[in-house]
Amino acid sequence: MLSNFLNPLMLLGLAGLLLPVLVHLLSRRRYDVVEWGAMQFLELGRHTRRRMKLEQLLLMLLRMGLVALVVLAMARPWARGGLFSGFASTQSRDVVLVVDGSYSMGWEGDGVTPHAQAVGWAHKLLEDLGPGDTVALIDAREQPHAVIETLTHNFAAVRQQLNQLPSPAGTVNLPASLSHAARILNQATNVSREIIVLSDGQARGWSADDIAQWTRFDVLSEDARVRPSVWVVNVNKSTEAPANFALERLRLSRDVTVAAFPLHVHTRVAYAGAGEAATRSVFFEVDGQRLNDQTIQVKLEPGQEADVEFEHRFNAAGSHVVSVVLEDDNLPADNRADAVVTVAEAISLLLVDGSPHPDATQRETYFASAALTAKANETPWVRATVITAEQVDTARLAGADVAVLANVARLTETQAGMLEEFISRGGGLLVAPGDRVDAPAYNTLLYRDGAGLLPASLDAITKAEAASRGTSVKDGSLEAAWLRPFRAENDGGLTSARFSHWWKVVPAEAHVKEGPRSKTASTTVLPSPPAGLRRAQPSGEGQGGGKVATRRRGDAETRGRNAEAARPEPRPPGSAAPLVAARFENDDPFLISSRYKRGRVILMTAPLDADWSTLPAKPDYVSLLHEMVFHLVAGRSDRNVDVGTLLVLPIAANVNVGDSAFFGPDDAMHEAVRMGDEPDAPVAFADTRLPGLYRFDKKPDVRDAAVASRPELFAVDCDRRESDLRPLDDRERETLAGRGRMTFINSDEQLKQEMLASDNKAEYWHVLMLAFVGILVGEVALTRRLVKGGHAVVDESPTAVAAGP
Repeated sequence: MLSNFLNPLMLLGLAGLLLPVLVHLLSRRRYDVVEWGAMQFLELGRHTRRRMKLEQLLLMLLRMGLVALVVLAMARPWARGGLFSGFASTQSRDVVLVVDGSYSMGWEGDGVTPHAQAVGWAHKLLEDLGPGDTVALIDAREQPHAVIETLTHNFAAVRQQLNQLPSPAGTVNLPASLSHAARILNQATNVSREIIVLSDGQARGWSADDIAQWTRFDVLSEDARVRPSVWVVNVNKSTEAPANFALERLRLSRDVTVAAFPLHVHTRVAYAGAGEAATRSVFFEVDGQRLNDQTIQVKLEPGQEADVEFEHRFNAAGSHVVSVVLEDDNLPADNRADAVVTVAEAISLLLVDGSPHPDATQRETYFASAALTAKANETPWVRATVITAEQVDTARLAGADVAVLANVARLTETQAGMLEEFISRGGGLLVAPGDRVDAPAYNTLLYRDGAGLLPASLDAITKAEAASRGTSVKDGSLEAAWLRPFRAENDGGLTSARFSHWWKVVPAEAHVKEGPRSKTASTTVLPSPPAGLRRAQPSGEGQGGGKVATRRRGDAETRGRNAEAARPEPRPPGSAAPLVAARFENDDPFLISSRYKRGRVILMTAPLDADWSTLPAKPDYVSLLHEMVFHLVAGRSDRNVDVGTLLVLPIAANVNVGDSAFFGPDDAMHEAVRMGDEPDAPVAFADTRLPGLYRFDKKPDVRDAAVASRPELFAVDCDRRESDLRPLDDRERETLAGRGRMTFINSDEQLKQEMLASDNKAEYWHVLMLAFVGILVGEVALTRRLVKGGHAVVDESPTAVAAGP
């Protein structure tokens, strides 16, 4: 079988077996006969002729055997067990060390963390390996990182990299890490191939029931020339899930805000494992400074969780980090959650009025302009500029953060291209169609069969039944974080507004997503609207101005779904991905949001004025417009992302990128590069495998100590379900170990014994080379015999004697 050869391509050399045959045939070629003297007396007898033919045939076969043995030896055959493992086994092996780097490996309850135990195990294993062995090293995280990807004999370099492994952080994907290790071993040179996993036995990272990932690993292993042996070492002594307090990721009322505008920060404290009721302090920090008046006390029973909320107003523009910190316990990594907030001086809004009128009160944008930029307010949060459709051009769009098409009849093809470029670079767009809109033009230029800016196509204007007072927004549809404050329980008026007409739309069905649905009964404190506009009612108060609501903690699966719901939906770059954020009572969409490249788009199926609804008369109208604007402008930010997400930062053309760099959570400096050849192309950074705070800042050698500069910040977060410390159960172990996939080990002595017991694979190329030497000696002896034997036959021939002197 080809799988029993390490270099199967070398078997093509077996074609060389034809060479001895060709030599043999050519040696029998008939030549022209020249009659010469007494040569007629040298005719051989029949018996002698037959013997010479057999000897020549044997010589040909010996030479073919020599070629075959050389080719087979170069193909490096191996066998499992049997005779060869007794005297032909090579003791050299190729080993890939897989060290779990997830934050559960930072558990401090046993004095020494599991991660430190794993590093110690690896050092001890290196001492037991021989000089012919090779080693590679993988730092297993959500995205496996091959610290040493090429198998090496340099154990000193491996030890150095082991000591420099980053601290435990984030989650781990062990199936992907093992698949990476299997790919490394496909390039190995020894027949004994081992994958050694050093982990804490936590069930979360193994994904035992993920059939797709484990099938991928099984295929890689079975297709390899030599299937690797997988040994799983549990460096954690505990067999039960310990008690642990943990924070979920932060949820902000908005990622972009303005000075003096209230920001609400929400998260959840969970208490898992066995234990007694306990009280923990929860702290709130801004830019690393703890706010003592924002500390609350949370008391929980095992299995309970509590929602907490903090409020803050920033005084200065720039990039800021807000943090919720839990009182220390044995797992520090999940006691802190960070998020980045971009504070702008003001949001620049371009209101495109589709119904201009000399009387300002008759304009389409009258209510919206007054709500967003009140004339009496000298420092508005939103600076709105009203223009007509004919005035839409590149210059005006370049100076805006968000554009609003308020019942604009149509745009030209050139203007549609300008708007697409504006959104692609991170701008926001609100489309509020009314009775003047040319639906076919919108669908052709802006929807483009689902590939354009609009998340839905415009179908027809729908009118409420004459007998009714119109329809209203369905309260249960307001599930998006920025829309929750407008539920009926907060009595702001959005759900009581009546709509007599609205646009029937058809979302791009292939991409439609519903807003996140609540999976468990909840008394969550919802984010409050801006101060002065409306205030949500708290469900509970804690010390220092924070809010807390407690509930019974659900099972792991439910918690996982809740965490996924809190995570921002991934959006494919360059294509629309609609989210129906709000619906009318008849289930027709009211608000549809989407991402287009780096920007955001909202389609509101009713106009902003009072022609079709009573919404402008409701208290929620002002706050709703503000929330939509802040939601749209967040496309320019993207400062809170998941592990592995590309960091993108718009930067002016006159900024010298070479003077600045990206700095990771470990403070390592990485050069910044622009994403394109354009002078104003944004800078980007891709290596975000470690969770934590990243910053774009001046390099140390060019910083001016006299001039303080505020860095641009990013928060890279991971899946917080890593806090579930439940170990693998027996069923999961059996599932993972099935089909001989892996073996679980509890001690270093057991590892040595198991590895030696399974070391029954042996190469036997050197046996073939010994056979080659033996056959070569035989070939030389036979050739000599044929040469000498030929003369003897001639010398002893009776005819030759008779013809002699």
